[in-house]
Amino acid sequence: MKILVVEDSIYIRDRIKKLLKQIPYTQITGFFDNSADAFDDIKINQPEIVIIDIFLKNGSGLELISQIKTIYPDITVIVFTNYAIPFFEKKCKDAGVNHFLDKSEDFEKIFDIINEFQKVNPEF
Repeated sequence: MKILVVEDSIYIRDRIKKLLKQIPYTQITGFFDNSADAFDDIKINQPEIVIIDIFLKNGSGLELISQIKTIYPDITVIVFTNYAIPFFEKKCKDAGVNHFLDKSEDFEKIFDIINEFQKVNPEF
């Protein structure tokens, strides 16, 4: 299964990388801190899962989510943010986000979501 991570914090990217290495049959297509490079990677590698922050250095994660869900609606999008408030959760859900997680509380849920995805989609 291919996973793309779009996160501008090096610390968070490293934590996600360590977490994903524990999950068998996963391939990280890339780590990007901006929406333009991330979308280029999506077009080339077509990951099954994208883990994304809603605030990025160069662009909005919400805009990227809208692009992803418009062109690749089957990609599972996991938002991982420090801004886990109802306002942003609603915006993300309206954009088609599959999972909305709080960086301060839900780190291990990424592991659970990906494992569940693999059970439901064994072809990946």
